[in-house]
Amino acid sequence: MSPVNEDLNNLLRQLDRKANVSWLPEMKLGRPAYDCIRQALLSGTLTANQQRNALRALSRLRSHASDQEVFQLCVQFANHPDKRVRSTAVQLGIGLLRLRRILEYITTPVATDSDITTFRHALDLGIEQSVDTLLREYLAA
Repeated sequence: MSPVNEDLNNLLRQLDRKANVSWLPEMKLGRPAYDCIRQALLSGTLTANQQRNALRALSRLRSHASDQEVFQLCVQFANHPDKRVRSTAVQLGIGLLRLRRILEYITTPVATDSDITTFRHALDLGIEQSVDTLLREYLAA
């Protein structure tokens, strides 16, 4: 196995922790790390902790792809059966939308009516209180 593949496998293992991951040394690989995490996230084989931290890692690495692609992943996971994964997805998605409002001159995600409906449905399913407040504030603005 090549050193890069070993680093990527190690990266996925390190995502499996309860604490929020903000940066791991293997994320320095950039686009290969982004692609590996995205593929693993979409494969459906990750634990809930890995999924939460994968979304966080992709958000940090989004310059290697696009804000819109990361936003769409957040929308996709906003109705996840696990409340923690769902909350992380909504929190990151709303963060990207708020960034758009603040920094209109950069390319940031565009939310469709369907995306907003998905986030509203996450409220019905239940999300962590802090994320609930964040989403309600965004929807009211």
